[in-house]
Order: sequence, then C-alpha cells, then structure tokens
Amino acid sequence: MAFPIIARLSFQMAPHCGGTLSTTRSYLRRAARRLANALPSGEKALALTTCGGFYYFPWPEDFTWSNNFSPTPADLRALEASAEHQLWQLLTPSLLMELAAVTDFFSFGADSWLAHPSTTREAKYRCELVGLLNLKTLQVHWTGKYYPTGNYQMRHLYRYSIIDSHFVFLNRRRTMLLGCHDLNLFSPRGMASEAEGGVRAKLRAEFLDCASAFAPTIVLHHPHTTDSPRIWLGAIHQLQHQLPSVSRFISGINVYNDGNPPRGQWGDILKSTTFGPSVIEVKLA
Repeated sequence: MAFPIIARLSFQMAPHCGGTLSTTRSYLRRAARRLANALPSGEKALALTTCGGFYYFPWPEDFTWSNNFSPTPADLRALEASAEHQLWQLLTPSLLMELAAVTDFFSFGADSWLAHPSTTREAKYRCELVGLLNLKTLQVHWTGKYYPTGNYQMRHLYRYSIIDSHFVFLNRRRTMLLGCHDLNLFSPRGMASEAEGGVRAKLRAEFLDCASAFAPTIVLHHPHTTDSPRIWLGAIHQLQHQLPSVSRFISGINVYNDGNPPRGQWGDILKSTTFGPSVIEVKLA
C-alpha cells in the first residue's frame, strides 16, 4: 500500500490564532489553497493537521463540575458539544468545500477554560480537546489531553480519560492522536522523574500498553507551541523505539514563544517534528 500524503500547518501567532474565529478561518482558508497548489495533480492528502489550541470554544453552561481528573461522560460530552458548535461556526460551507477538495481528514486542537463558580481564586479549569473531522461524512471524532502537564493541571485540567479515543482508523490506516503534552508519555526524562507506582506512572503504563496493542502506523501530534527543535526530540526518539509500527509522525506547529523570539529556526523545528515519507509542509509565514 502506497504511503498517503499527510499535510501539516505551521505558522507563528499567539495561541488560538489570536482569539478570533475570523483570523482562524483566514488561516485555514489560506492553508487549504496552499495545499491545493502543493498536491500532485489529482491527489488529496489523507489528513491536514494543526497545532493544539487552534481555536477557543466557550465553556459549556450545562456543566456539572465532576472530578476533573476522571470527569463524567456527561461533562466530556458537554465540552465536546461546545467545541463542535464552535467548529461549525468556524467552517463555512465554502471553506468546507475547499478543505474537502484537498484532504480526507482534518485534525485540530480546541481549548476552553473557566474559573470554577464556587471559588474566587484565579485558578482556571482547562480543557484541551483534539478533534478529527471526516470531510466525507462531516462526522467529528473527539479525544483530548490525557496526560496533564505538571501538578497544576493534575488539579485543573479536565482530562480526557477515555484512552481508546486516541486510536482511530483513517481510511484503514491505524492512527494515534496525541494532545500537546501526551507526547511526553514517551519522554525518557518524564519516566525518570515519576515516582514508581504513582498516579502519573500508572497513566503512562496504561496508555503505552494500549498504544502497543493497537500498533499505530501514523501519529498525529497537536502541541500548542513549538519554538525549538529540541522540545519534543527525546520523546519522539523514544516513541520510535517503543512503537516500531509507527512509520509516519507529524506535529502541527505554531512557532510561538510568548511574544519573545523563537529559540530555534523554523526549518529546524519542522525537521525535528516529523519522520516518514510523503509529508507536505503548509507554512504560513
């Protein structure tokens, strides 16, 4: 079976494309047109992938505030419904047509956050979803960040605790979807710093067992920002070692460093965050 084309969007802007749907829509339309020009005649990409937090969605009003580490299915569905509503505000009919002409699937990150109503503290609860839109059926598959970043997110991230949601088939291709910090499930440094038998070590073991059993051939990673070629390097190398089935890996890229100059060159960042054949870079400078 020939390798299908995978495309990824890279750009440089504050997270959530500056916070407006019109800017996000403009970026996505430019990406679709640039991809159309880059594709071989008569071909489409299997997937177009963006960074994490590609757009912001409002926190749902009908929310029960379950345990953020192990949220109820109802709360996860409420977050997904709000994210999907915002997705359809983003994707106009004409933009959907342009995307469907160049790719079969569109994978993206979507974020939300809100202070808990029972507290006056500044601490905000967060949700970091990853969506996969089938452009033939217009069905959206949802997953999200499984592995919290640090102790703060252990207490405040509405973790997407359904492991199976990370493993999907794209036109019969076994594919693993990763949220931003999820790639660090494979990080040697992370493994060394975790207490044996601790909660984070258990999360890692459960996820890696499922990933090994599924044996993905493609990994689509959705980090929020990547301004250095070294950020994900150790985890990517370890992923290759632990999951030899993977022949294609790609991270959506936002070369952003909180308003400061990036620590690495754009080209070096792109080289360090993908491996495998048939990748088209959709760079919006």
